[in-house]
Amino acid sequence: MNLKNTFRESGKLFRDVMVVVVGIAITFSLNNWMSNSKERKDIQQYLYALKMELEENLNNVENVARYHKEAMYLCRYLNEYKPESYQIDSIAKYNLIINGTKSFSYKTSAFEMLKMSGTMRLIKDKELLSKIWNSYQALEATKSSNDY
Repeated sequence: MNLKNTFRESGKLFRDVMVVVVGIAITFSLNNWMSNSKERKDIQQYLYALKMELEENLNNVENVARYHKEAMYLCRYLNEYKPESYQIDSIAKYNLIINGTKSFSYKTSAFEMLKMSGTMRLIKDKELLSKIWNSYQALEATKSSNDY
């Protein structure tokens, strides 16, 4: 009888230990799932902010490109004709080009936040990361070129 009680006690102890182990495993799995879900959400938020920032930067690049295209047309016009044959209407068309210069600036706040947050390491698509870095390098090159 004593041996039977020992097996029962061992069985109860084993069952209790297994319940605790399974509970801990479920807790870790749930915690891991929640962490992964939060990381995916963070990545999506950063990528959305980058998209918005890059779209705004693209708009700035296009504005500067239009300005320089018009400046090129003005230079061509001035080179093709003699000053005495310049037309007032033609010159007036280039008034914004004549009276100012187009500075170029771009935003990097979303990119800087992504770099500082450490979330960049969680992005598995290395080609996407490369394209993001290249985009900001191209913006810097465009700024340098425009400033020159």
